[in-house]
Amino acid sequence: MKTIWVLLLLIASPFSFSKELILATSDGPPHMIETTNSGLDIDVVVVAMKHLNHTIKVRYMPLARAMTELQNKRIDIMTPIFLGEISGIFLSEPTIYYRPTAFSLKKRNIKLNQLFDLGNYCVLTFQGARGYFGEEFVKASKKSKCYTEHHDMSTFPLKLQKAEFFDVVVLDFYIFIHYSGYLSELGRPISEVEAHDIFPQVPSAAGFHDQALRDQFNTALKAIKDNGEFSKIIQKYSH
Repeated sequence: MKTIWVLLLLIASPFSFSKELILATSDGPPHMIETTNSGLDIDVVVVAMKHLNHTIKVRYMPLARAMTELQNKRIDIMTPIFLGEISGIFLSEPTIYYRPTAFSLKKRNIKLNQLFDLGNYCVLTFQGARGYFGEEFVKASKKSKCYTEHHDMSTFPLKLQKAEFFDVVVLDFYIFIHYSGYLSELGRPISEVEAHDIFPQVPSAAGFHDQALRDQFNTALKAIKDNGEFSKIIQKYSH
């Protein structure tokens, strides 16, 4: 009789069966790295799902397509999602907070206390930045005598270090750190760079078409935050 009760408990438990789930995302190091099938956003989902005895298979595609695939239930999870309510998608608690940051060289002693202060300097940032940071950033960009948006973010740390055209680089903290490896090769340590936290952090979530799975994920996400696994992931991509 006892054996029968144990079997019934196992059947009833949502954590008892291992399943391979499909996660869709795009390629955007270091948050999502296709070459290594890892990254900040991916690792959080993988580690949390491991607590639920699930494994993850990652598929890479444009995020707009991933959202459609999720809504049509052809995949199980997508990340990242920055939007609010979306039809047919259940959002998790924030998995990662993106960190838009202004970077300058310490030796330049640049003072940045608010977004509008960027207008006093030559600024390099990513394409479409004016659409992300609100009206104050737009005004600062128009005030700047040399505001530039560029698609190749991998060159930003080096362009800042050369200090030929740009005083400030605006980029996600983790992306800047990721590409700053090039600086070490030139003997220019990241310690020479000042990070100005004048932007609000941006919460990113994972999306699910199954509400029960989303709820289980939220529980597992809290667990890895409590046991230190989450902090280890953040530290991995912060140096």
